[in-house]
Order: sequence, then structure tokens, then C-alpha cells
Amino acid sequence: LRFYGSLGERFCMINKRYQVEFDEMFAKQYGMIHRLETNKLRNVAKFFAHLIHSDALPWGVMEYIIMTEEETTSSSRIFIKVVFQEVAEYMGLKLLRERLIDPSMQHSFAGLFPLDSPKNTRFAINFWTAIGLGGLTDGMRNHLKNAPKIAMQQQQQQAAADDSDSSDSDSSSSDSSDSSDSDSDSSDSSSSSGSGSSSSSSSGSSSGSSSGSSSSDGSSSDSDSDSGSSSSSSSGSSSG
Repeated sequence: LRFYGSLGERFCMINKRYQVEFDEMFAKQYGMIHRLETNKLRNVAKFFAHLIHSDALPWGVMEYIIMTEEETTSSSRIFIKVVFQEVAEYMGLKLLRERLIDPSMQHSFAGLFPLDSPKNTRFAINFWTAIGLGGLTDGMRNHLKNAPKIAMQQQQQQAAADDSDSSDSDSSSSDSSDSSDSDSDSSDSSSSSGSGSSSSSSSGSSSGSSSGSSSSDGSSSDSDSDSGSSSSSSSGSSSG
């Protein structure tokens, strides 16, 4: 079996195209691993373990594995166990752990060490511990230990954000109310000014009309006076 692993390694070293092919083959075999008998399953796992520990196959293939109860079967868990036990035997647990905590590869290893929920984290911790690789679970154990504190901090931050949003909303409503009151006052002031102007205009018109009437009355008096003078003159002439 080691011969086939070395042969696959040599192919990958000769041409990168074989890496792509073996990457696709890993995903395909892992997806249908439940169809294989236990002995064939172990042989496939050991073949890929050789390619992985020798770096003939990129470690990014680990992204196909999601270590949760829902995403794995008994067959896939056996496959994962054999792969990592073989890799740990070749590399040693210390080097394996250093490789798995490489910051640049965390996106590929996130499924191996899930932190999305306490349930999944506990399941993964139990799995790795059961197969003798509990040393890989330190990060998950620390996360699980600090999870209540993190949850409390998130709740406090959310509550603070909600209070801030509520305060901003109240402030906006108050500003809108003040603006409405100001507009109402301006409207009332304009109406009062308009009424004053109308009253002044009416007073002016009334005064003008009164003046006109007085002038007319004066003219009538003058006319009557002239008529009286004419009558007196006529009477004098007749007497003479």
C-alpha cells in the first residue's frame, strides 16, 4: 500500500495537474465513502494520508470535511480517523498540531474544529479525544470554556446598540416635532400680518370714502349759495 502512496506522490511532484485530479478524487471518495467495505475504506484513507503528509496533495482538501454529527456517518468518521492517525504517525502530533493551527489555512480547517455551536464543538472534541488526538482540541476547549462570557458580551453589545437606536429614534421624533411647531408658529404669524394689512386697507378705504363725501357736500353748499346770490340780484333789478 505504501508503494501506491509513493507512486501517487511522484505523479503529483511531476505535474501539478495530478494534484488537481487527486483533489477532486478525494472529494468524490469522501462523498461516497459509505459505499465501501471497511478494508477498502481503510486502504483509500491510507493512500490519501500519504499524499497529505508528504505535501503531494494540498492540505486544502480538508475543507471537504465537516466534523459534526449531522454531516458525518460512521463510515466517514472511520475514514477521518484513519487519515489523521496515519498523518500523526508520519509527522508526529506536535508537527501535525502546528500545521493545523496555521493562520493561513484556518478557512480549510474550520470544518474539522467547528466553533459555530457548543453542540458541534463538544461533538468534535469527543471525536478527536476518542481517536487519541485530544491534543488537537485545545483551541475548541478554550472556546467552549469562554463561550458563556462571549455570549454575555454579545448580548450586552446588542442591548447597547438597541438602546442607541431607540435614543436616536426619539431624538429624531423630537426634532421633527419641534420643526412642526416652528412651522405652525410661522404660519400663525403670517396670518396675523395678513389680517393687519387687510384692516389697514379697509380703514384707508373708509377714510377716503368719507373725505369724498365731505367734498361733495361742500360743493353742494357752494352751489346753493351761488343760486341765492343770483336770486337777490334779480330781485334788485326788478325793483329798480
